[in-house]
Amino acid sequence: MPRLVLPVSEFRLQSCFASSLASHDIAMSCIIEQKKALRSRMRRELRLQYESLAHEEDPLIQKHVMDASWYKRSRHICAYISCHSIREVGTSQIISDIFNSVHTDHPKSLYVPWIQDKQSHLKFFHIGSSEDLIANSMGILEPIPANSDGSPRSDVMQMNESIDLILMPGLAFNHAGRRLGRGGGYYDCFVKEYLLHAAKMGWKSPLLVGLAYSTQILDEVIPTDTKDVPIDALVSSSGVLRFSNHPLLNVD
Repeated sequence: MPRLVLPVSEFRLQSCFASSLASHDIAMSCIIEQKKALRSRMRRELRLQYESLAHEEDPLIQKHVMDASWYKRSRHICAYISCHSIREVGTSQIISDIFNSVHTDHPKSLYVPWIQDKQSHLKFFHIGSSEDLIANSMGILEPIPANSDGSPRSDVMQMNESIDLILMPGLAFNHAGRRLGRGGGYYDCFVKEYLLHAAKMGWKSPLLVGLAYSTQILDEVIPTDTKDVPIDALVSSSGVLRFSNHPLLNVD
């Protein structure tokens, strides 16, 4: 049987395509390794400095958030419940402020993360007090999926209104608005899913704000890929860094 001979142009096209795929795979492998190395470095630095950072910077970071006009104007907020064991920036004062806001003229509602599975699926459920939380297997406080009466807890993806603000943890950030998470991809996946949902509903995009200790803000490039979502602003003990023209950032 005669051997099939490809035209020179088609052969070159296939060769270029194969070469492009190989180059992409190599680039992705490099990014993965760079992320691993940076995560190891940041975990080591946080392990050595966390106690002093938490004591000195947690109150300042949370005050900057609560004093910000974008926080004051936000009605529906997604925020994480900080966990000491994984050395996250504290959020206890912010959480308490949101709970207490129900007694004011500008009440806020709080939605906190619940890990759905190990495939980077994250849900945010509404809670009204700390009694709605329970520790998971890692010791991280999460919302109890059902209310005390057995009814399903409100999920942000089923709301009739948009989320205004999402407060995000991370291991490292830089001055270009890039964020390095812990490697699970949970926040990036959730944010991308919610942005698509908001666009479908005709809603504005939520303001994405990272919280960071001073040692977590880097002058270097943070390795990223197409799955990584940039943030709009970053809050540290020094104040607020803005990276976008999100409408909430332009309101005084």
